[in-house]
Amino acid sequence: GSATNSPLPMIVVRPADTVGDGIPDAWRLAYFPNGIPTNSQSCSTCDPDGDGFATIFSNTPDSRTSSLGFYMTAHEYNGANGRSMRLFGLEDTNSNAFKRYIVVHGADYVVDDDNHAGRSFGCPAVDRKNLDDLINKTKEGSLLLLTYKP
Repeated sequence: GSATNSPLPMIVVRPADTVGDGIPDAWRLAYFPNGIPTNSQSCSTCDPDGDGFATIFSNTPDSRTSSLGFYMTAHEYNGANGRSMRLFGLEDTNSNAFKRYIVVHGADYVVDDDNHAGRSFGCPAVDRKNLDDLINKTKEGSLLLLTYKP
């Protein structure tokens, strides 16, 4: 018989994303069983209306604000906030993340039961009880999305 070059059918399976923000429901449930929240405690200038959601974002060094977009997780290290994980910004909106030292770290002011995550001078801060699991499962090459939905 002769070989054919007909393409094979492609099946694309996308994880469920009922919120529509690009974060799979399974990830959301695993890491934030009470919902992905925000926190105005750590960056009051990022949340001028005090509703718990940042409204000011920047990629500028020393801006102390979050940068939106996709990140790739890098290595872990032990720093001023304890165990932490470096991030590489993958877009124009967050390309300075590595040199700005935007990292994932734990914070005492973040409590999942309180339905709040944190922003520590632009860093995504998480409840310390979830930090080890999060870093162990995502370090060195996972994709992370920091997004804003008004």
